[in-house]
Amino acid sequence: MIETFGTEQVRRFPEATLPAGLTHQPTRTFLAETGLPTELRSGFLSTEDPADESWMQPLPELYQEMSTGRRGKWKWPLPEGAEHCYVLGRFEGGSIILDGSTGELRFIPDWNEPPSPLHSDVNALAYFMYLIEVNRDVYAHERVESEIGDDPDAQAAAYLAVARVLAERLYEADPTPFPEGVREPWANDFAGPWTVAFFDIAEGMWS
Repeated sequence: MIETFGTEQVRRFPEATLPAGLTHQPTRTFLAETGLPTELRSGFLSTEDPADESWMQPLPELYQEMSTGRRGKWKWPLPEGAEHCYVLGRFEGGSIILDGSTGELRFIPDWNEPPSPLHSDVNALAYFMYLIEVNRDVYAHERVESEIGDDPDAQAAAYLAVARVLAERLYEADPTPFPEGVREPWANDFAGPWTVAFFDIAEGMWS
């Protein structure tokens, strides 16, 4: 990951900063020894900084903020074991929640919708970020234009083909983010937070 993102953009999480409620040892080891990229495309996905006061905010605290006052959008009941769940990062439009007991990741939209499965573990999240970033040259406009020419229909087909290959490779690594399968993961208006990435790549918007 360091070769792809750079030393400054891969963050390891010292053991002492991890909450006691994170009891899933493989997750603790991965965060402390391997770490996660700090972000994927500015504003799309970012991981928490241990220096921030909100680092590993417990889900019940976030729920309190998002269900009362002016931010009172969440009306769904907290899931069992919420006291051992923590905010690991942010997608555009929602939070990445780590289950400290199982190591599984869930996505909670900012709007009123309950948590949904996001990834089987933090390793899968890191791999998704890595594979999309390391293939930036493949779906870059410069490459498509040089190989395909300026025919807009041919360019559109090339971007779509790249998005399909990426989705298939990621599905093989972790099918969790693909509740409707991998055939057209960007066809739904919102089939999960990765939908935005696949849609943008398929439309040539991440060039």
